[in-house]
Amino acid sequence: MSGTCRRCVICRHRKYQYPEIAPVGGGFGGITYECASIFMAWELYEQYGDIRTLEKFYPGMQKYMDYMKDKGLPGTKVNPAIGPLGDWLAPEETDLLLLWNAFYYKEADLMSRIAGALGRTEEQHQYEALAAKVKKFWNETFVLPDSGKTCNAEGTLCDTQCSYAIALSYGVAEDRKRIGEHLIRKTRAIGTIRSERDSLERVF
Repeated sequence: MSGTCRRCVICRHRKYQYPEIAPVGGGFGGITYECASIFMAWELYEQYGDIRTLEKFYPGMQKYMDYMKDKGLPGTKVNPAIGPLGDWLAPEETDLLLLWNAFYYKEADLMSRIAGALGRTEEQHQYEALAAKVKKFWNETFVLPDSGKTCNAEGTLCDTQCSYAIALSYGVAEDRKRIGEHLIRKTRAIGTIRSERDSLERVF
């Protein structure tokens, strides 16, 4: 995993955009791929407790976050560089803006934790403020206040397993109880659909 982080740094674009494919560079994944350097560095630190991993890759992660500042997140009018990929192998399609804003929250949240682990208090507070800003936007934009179900930026229902799972996993949901209840409901519904479909496939 640390080798992948190193290859990402080597291939990083001159504007500090991480590559989607390392070590060859290129690709078209957007934020859902480029966040890997931050996610992996933190995972390595949590698993092994070796602060040197964070020290080594933190400058590059900072530059990536600086690169992200003018890409329209949090928001709904984002730079094309943010996309195009989302949860593209799921049984139901999840709104891309919902996903991309959730990813941006997780990036900011992890950067605040990393800065804190490195004793960089001022930067920790800056990333905490960014994470809070994104979280507020996400909940106001992508959660219907009456039902607690997720929606797209226009307020149309986006009631998918992924929309609830990522909200809980990434910590961006404010009302975790309601989001959790909807995740259980969707998981059971999808399980029923799959069971019926599998039965039909076995018959035919």
